[in-house]
Amino acid sequence: MEDFVILINKSSGTVLRLGEDKVTAMIKERMGNRVVALELLETKDIISSLQKLAKKRLAGVLIGGGDGTAVCAAEILGPAKVPFAVLPLGTMNLLAQDLGSAATFEQTIERFDKLVHDQIDVGVVNERIFLCSAVVGFIPESAIVREELREAASIETLARFVDTIRRGMEGNIKQRLYLKSRPQDKAFPLETTSLIISNNSFVKNPNTGAQRFMRETLNDGKLAVYSASPRDIMDGLKIALSLWQGDWQDHESIMAFETSQLIVETDENKILVSLDGEPLEMEGPLHFSVTPKSLNVFRMELAQ
Repeated sequence: MEDFVILINKSSGTVLRLGEDKVTAMIKERMGNRVVALELLETKDIISSLQKLAKKRLAGVLIGGGDGTAVCAAEILGPAKVPFAVLPLGTMNLLAQDLGSAATFEQTIERFDKLVHDQIDVGVVNERIFLCSAVVGFIPESAIVREELREAASIETLARFVDTIRRGMEGNIKQRLYLKSRPQDKAFPLETTSLIISNNSFVKNPNTGAQRFMRETLNDGKLAVYSASPRDIMDGLKIALSLWQGDWQDHESIMAFETSQLIVETDENKILVSLDGEPLEMEGPLHFSVTPKSLNVFRMELAQ
């Protein structure tokens, strides 16, 4: 792939931090005349631009943003078989790092070398896709309060956010779930603070803390399921420390297994779920599956 069409989410964290002119200059300096077009757009305009690019069936597209922007690209470009790469301009950039980028945009663009075509798995829950993970419980609840704090900062919203984090760390945010692989199976009851369904397994015992949420592979065709249930505040702090160090899967309050499909039921009709960092309310039960090697992407190779 020699020429790049680049669409950048102008609301992404890195663009807001560095400024549009700086991000644009860094890309053009590194990629030079290989940049056919470069646009910084609002989310709604990215969607319409992706739809146009999908119809043209280009050789490839670079998306600049976070995991949410990548999911948007997958939903539109995936069915058209148009491959895309991800520049890490968001907050977490989990998919971009899984596809070979460095942790930050600056480190990535400084070492950018080339793109290599690949096909990766796509997670699906009730016909909605996710590329990294879906989370039930504490995480989506705290994400909603965090967004409230960003939109309308006040003493009250800050106090509610801190209290939500505290209750989650203590294990006082719990949800009763019922898990099974097939509709005819007997459900396994589980009380958990957070249930994470990952599109392929996370690296176990990574070499560095930076790899703590990277995945072993993106095309093993399996869902990895993790349940975190801290017993008290001290246990919650230990889990948090393990998360930072990267050895969280070894913690005694973490349960993990792999499956090709999963059904999650609750006593409620609606379930709060975070899909690649975006919280939303979904109708239960949740039917999770994985579609193997169904998304055309580019892995990024960086110069050493």
